[in-house]
Amino acid sequence: MTSAETPVHVSFPRRIGGALGLAPEVFRDIERDPRALVQAAAVVVAAGAARGIGAFSDEGRAGLVGSAVVAVATWLLAGTLIWLVGVKRFACRSELPEVLRTLGFAAAPLLLLALGALPLGPAHPWLWVGAHVWATLALAVATREALDVGVHRALAVCVLALAVGFALLALMGVLVAKWGAFD
Repeated sequence: MTSAETPVHVSFPRRIGGALGLAPEVFRDIERDPRALVQAAAVVVAAGAARGIGAFSDEGRAGLVGSAVVAVATWLLAGTLIWLVGVKRFACRSELPEVLRTLGFAAAPLLLLALGALPLGPAHPWLWVGAHVWATLALAVATREALDVGVHRALAVCVLALAVGFALLALMGVLVAKWGAFD
């Protein structure tokens, strides 16, 4: 690593702010700082918990805990898929922990889902859509920085990884329906 590539080690709150601002330089710093993996995991768990808080009136404690668990599983699966697609299909040079670090912080916009606990009325679905669109944009920036590629290649990696993820989800749905795993 050259001095130009040395991480700046931005503080945790500033990293969250930079992720919310879609700041490439913050995602670059996160990518290069091995210590940021714990912080990334914290963002993912907090985003999952925020979703659970926002849906607490409908789902209760099970939704709160389940949302955090699903958030971590989704982060690990999505990170692995993006890394595999980027490295194997598009010949990008990256390590899995770099991808996980940047993608973890890309979940920062989902912290807004906690606002779903407020009586927002008809604005509630817009909160959900807005937070997810924002997180998708952060995912694209995170992928671009983690794989060191241009915007178009980062989007191609995300779309291909998303297609693989949906295929796996559909397969899981078929298996659950066939064997009645939740009967």
